[in-house]
Amino acid sequence: MDQPLRYETPFYSDVEYPILFHDDYLTESRTSLYSNWHSGIEVLYCERGSAKVQIGCTVLPFSAGDFVVINSNEVHSMYRDGEDCFYDCLIVEPAFLAKLGLPSALLLENKVSGEGLTEFFLMLKQEYEKKRFLHMPLVLACVTIIFCTLYRRNSIIGSRKTDSSALYANLTSAINYMNEHLKDDMSVEELAKIAGMSKYYFCHNFKLYTGYMTK
Repeated sequence: MDQPLRYETPFYSDVEYPILFHDDYLTESRTSLYSNWHSGIEVLYCERGSAKVQIGCTVLPFSAGDFVVINSNEVHSMYRDGEDCFYDCLIVEPAFLAKLGLPSALLLENKVSGEGLTEFFLMLKQEYEKKRFLHMPLVLACVTIIFCTLYRRNSIIGSRKTDSSALYANLTSAINYMNEHLKDDMSVEELAKIAGMSKYYFCHNFKLYTGYMTK
């Protein structure tokens, strides 16, 4: 593997409202983002330019006006696709969405239509950045509308996440070891032992959750 694979813990300025919003970019001087995953559900909106978003083994085109959803704990990365890309990122914890009465255990499609989303996403961005009087109630309203729209329209029928925190923790231990020893030789057997799994089970889950094959 030629780049780190990291588990990230988003920084939420208010733990009562685990919502994170920021803009980001890919340019000639910053052509890609490393592979990572986190517990939050992430919604990306491309303002201008183009890029590729890789989620597991799937590569999605990402250009102006496009929305991409990254489900909780899906490994993902991005890379520039011939031109600079400027985009916005919203991350919300599933447990918080559940408190809002949303079915956060359901998986969402990764590539979604912007119909019914763009207006509220841009309103959310404005309120989040300017932090005017009563901005938080408006942020919550926008988040609720965005995810109500996504769950109503883009839920994957029959899908439901399972409690796999122990599995993620075990994989994270092995991945952290890999990141700390990128220049060293290491065997699949060694990584499987660190993860507390058989070689077969480790290879299966590593490919399932990261999109990478072990060698």
